[in-house]
Amino acid sequence: MNNNSTTAVILRVIATLLVAGALAAGAAGAAERAGVIRPVTDRDHVRGDPQAPVKIVEFSDTECPLCKRQHPTLQRLVQDYQGMVAWVYRHR
Repeated sequence: MNNNSTTAVILRVIATLLVAGALAAGAAGAAERAGVIRPVTDRDHVRGDPQAPVKIVEFSDTECPLCKRQHPTLQRLVQDYQGMVAWVYRHR
């Protein structure tokens, strides 16, 4: 191999390692953030008892068709389990 070929191979290996490291770091950071939800406060939009032992925190979009379809189900949960379930809406 000549110097140009060797340099190209080394640069490709370094680039591959950098990309792999960045992907691994991003995945680890996302996994840590996935389990962290800020506590429910009086600034949130809450249906039901804010002190209920079960809180369903919905991250939704007002223009999402699937979110619109699940809306009646969440309303029914809050109605059927009054005092036990709070529905917290957070816009994505």
